[in-house]
Amino acid sequence: MHRCRRSSVVRDSSTAPPLKALGPEHPDTATSLNNLAALYQSMGRTDEALPLYQRTLAISEKALGPEHPGTAFPLNNLAGLYQAMGRHDQALPLEQRALAILARHGQSPVELAMSQGNLAELYARLDQPPVAIFYGKQSVNGFQTLRANLTRLDKDLQEGFLKKHEAYYSRLAGWLIDAGRLAEAQQVTTMLKEQELFELVRRDAASDPRTSQASLTGFEPGFARQFDTLASQLASAGRRLEELERKARHEPLTADR
Repeated sequence: MHRCRRSSVVRDSSTAPPLKALGPEHPDTATSLNNLAALYQSMGRTDEALPLYQRTLAISEKALGPEHPGTAFPLNNLAGLYQAMGRHDQALPLEQRALAILARHGQSPVELAMSQGNLAELYARLDQPPVAIFYGKQSVNGFQTLRANLTRLDKDLQEGFLKKHEAYYSRLAGWLIDAGRLAEAQQVTTMLKEQELFELVRRDAASDPRTSQASLTGFEPGFARQFDTLASQLASAGRRLEELERKARHEPLTADR
């Protein structure tokens, strides 16, 4: 289940002026194009949705920049359409790029967890279950971290958050079952019942089962460390790039700077 996202460069198309009045590169043009593409996709008219998503991405890259977190959303949308069309090899680099952008900026933890889950689903479709499981665990653990921050909120809000994202848990559990990793699958399925368990046993906050994480096994801990290192390097490079761009706007760059 790949979720369609609206680009952050765009606003509600119901209030946007006509496209001709905006111009082809205006952010609100991307709004209308993205929403029309989503409509076509929902109707199964993928060939008509494709050029609209591609143009939405191009506008976002020009308006925000290719590494801006807002550009991750149209990347995900286009990747999701390629997945729906069975063009998984074309979807993969887009999903990887979207994830790298979100990991680098660290500003959208929900979007990051969703992006990891989308990449997990893509690897599953590419018949790479160990990698799918790894990214599935990263996704679920991201949602679990967010849930831990919600434990003092109203019960309905907590349950609503889990309900909205439970498909990511269910898919991961299914992949683990298919791989014969039943103990890990049970750990994940238990997370979906943690609110009920907590209400039943009334554990203290230190052992609150709603804050548990999916265990990393085998190659996964090393892969996670590599991922964290890469994200840190991307963040550092991104900050340096932004600093150079900021200087370039105020003074010309020379050969030694």
